[in-house]
Formats: sequence, C-alpha cells, structure tokens
Amino acid sequence: MNLITNWDPIISILVFIVSSILALFLYYRTGRHELVDDEILFDSSIIGLIGALVGGRITDFALRPDFYGFSLSKLFFFNVYGGFDWYGAILGLVVAIFLLLRKRNINFWFILDLISVPLVFAAILVSIANYLIFNSRVALIYAVVLLIIFWTLKRLAKIKRNYGFFFSTVLILVSLLNISMFRLVEAKYKVFGKAEYNLLLPIFVLIVSTLLFYLLSARKFKDDLKNLMGLIILGLFKLKRILTSFSEANQVARVILLSPLYLSKFTFDLVKLVGKEIQLSLSELAQVFGVKK
Repeated sequence: MNLITNWDPIISILVFIVSSILALFLYYRTGRHELVDDEILFDSSIIGLIGALVGGRITDFALRPDFYGFSLSKLFFFNVYGGFDWYGAILGLVVAIFLLLRKRNINFWFILDLISVPLVFAAILVSIANYLIFNSRVALIYAVVLLIIFWTLKRLAKIKRNYGFFFSTVLILVSLLNISMFRLVEAKYKVFGKAEYNLLLPIFVLIVSTLLFYLLSARKFKDDLKNLMGLIILGLFKLKRILTSFSEANQVARVILLSPLYLSKFTFDLVKLVGKEIQLSLSELAQVFGVKK
C-alpha cells in the first residue's frame, strides 16, 4: 500500500539538499584553489548555512505580520506555519559570515565572492528541477538566465577584480531577473499588506547592491560625474557635426546602409566566441568536480 500520494514535495526537498551539497562542494573546491584555509571553508559553510536558515525564517516572520501576527510560537513551529524568505536567507548568510570572520585574517568580501558562484549553480539546479517536476516555463526561463549568469561569472573570474565584485554583481543580475519576471511570477504577498513582495524586494536589493558595487570598486564620484558630463558634451558635438557637415552625414548614411552586413559579421563572430567560451566553461566545470584533469 502506497501511503505517499504526492511525491513532488519530497522530490523538491531532495533536489534542494542535493543542490546545496553540490554548491558546498563547488565552494570548497574553489576555496582550496584560492588557497583558503580548510577550517575557514568549513566554518563559513556551517555558520553561513545556519545564518541563512535563521535569516530566511526571521525575515519572512517580519514581513508577514498578517500571517504570523508577531506570534513567537508561529515563528518557531515552522512545520505548521511554513514560510521562508530567500532574500532574508542571503542577509542571514552575510551577517553570519561577517561575525565569523571579523577577527580572522581574511577578507570578508573575498569569501562572499567565493560563495556567489556556487549559489548561482545551486539555483540553476533547483530551477531545472522545478521545470521538470512542475512543468513551469518560468522555472525554465530562470534556469537559462541563471546559466548565462553563471557562465559570465566564470569568464570574469579569469580577470582579477576588487573584493565584493562577484557578490554584488550576482545580486544586481538576479534582482534584474526577478524584476523582469515580475508579471510572470505568481503574486506571493504584500509586504506589510501594502507593497507587492515580488517587486518591492528585488528593487530594494537592486538599489543596495548597486551602491555596494560602486562603493567596493573604490571609484570617485566626482571623477565619474566629470567623465559622464564629458561624454554627453562630446555626443552633442558629434550630433551637431552630423547635422551640419555633409561628410559626417555621408559616413553615417554609409554605416546605416551597411549595417546588415556589419550585424551579420558581428553575430557570426559572437556565436563563435560564445561556443568557444561555453566549451571552455564546461571543461573547467568538469575539472572543478574532478571529472576531468
């Protein structure tokens, strides 16, 4: 006699566990490659996971007073009053790792950078599983876009970046993805009963992560503002020359006329480049998991 009538929740939990294990393995291998101490990798994995679980639960509790009624019993009995917030999980992970590493001789943002790519990898696996289990086209779109993000991050990893670059970049890209998918995703709930969660939280994270990206890049606002104004002025002068100079207008017309040819050549070169990069990425990913030496 089969006592289980619906296997989907069980399969979803198993997929989440397997994805988490693979993400931890990828994080550990990447950390070892970057010569990070095993103790730090292990401690950050355990503490980060605990922080994510606690942060996700507390954030969901704080944002849904109409459901929980600020009852502590509902907060702790998650098996009865289910709810988990992924943005809160990220916040909990960040806080937990910050507290762990504040007295250790390693950069906090560097560890978050190492965590970012494995998290995207786990999200890809979960999205693929959701598509296969629930036949969700939205999950398939998420899987494809996250795969592109993962591939982009792997390519960017070859170039030395400032600490926090990958973590803030992941937050920016995922927030943009969630905002763009707002109309396709089923409404979750309204934050404090007023603002739509699926729109408000991604916008908030996008703003914070963009500021974080800019601050961690150690750029100077005045210099960037001057450069921007310079580009605008040069663009205006260029437009003036096009409107008043016959030779400039002739060059623009020639570019427009030959644009299909230029576009075809660019597309062909881009496809070749992407194919080569995907092949290299798959080879590197196989090496990370020990499949190929």
